Amino acid sequence: MTEMSPPAKPRPYAVTPQLPWKTRFYLAVLSAVSDTARRSNGTVNRRFLSFLDARIPPSATPLHGVRTTDVTVDTSRGLWFRLFVPADSDAHESLPVIIFFHGGGFAFLSADSRAYDDVCRRVGALC
Repeated sequence: MTEMSPPAKPRPYAVTPQLPWKTRFYLAVLSAVSDTARRSNGTVNRRFLSFLDARIPPSATPLHGVRTTDVTVDTSRGLWFRLFVPADSDAHESLPVIIFFHGGGFAFLSADSRAYDDVCRRVGALC
């Protein structure tokens, strides 16, 4: 009968990945704001959040290589989405489609919030 050796422990990374300090700071502020905006019963104080949410209008003029348009789906429910298109694309050119659904049902921020506008512009510029 042979004795089995214990399973090897996973080797720790030589360097622990770090988020850039601006990202860490932004996440800390966002966390503090979301904690402040959340009431004790779990609902969100949207009026408080609206003061802190920087909104970006759609831009037909390219900004960072991407044009944006807001498309209304259902006015009675206020249902809309923002379309991000690379500025150098042709109107008849087929492009890849990426659908980004923010988790949490946009309880915090929305498609025209600066944070999501920035992220989606970066993705749109890559297409």
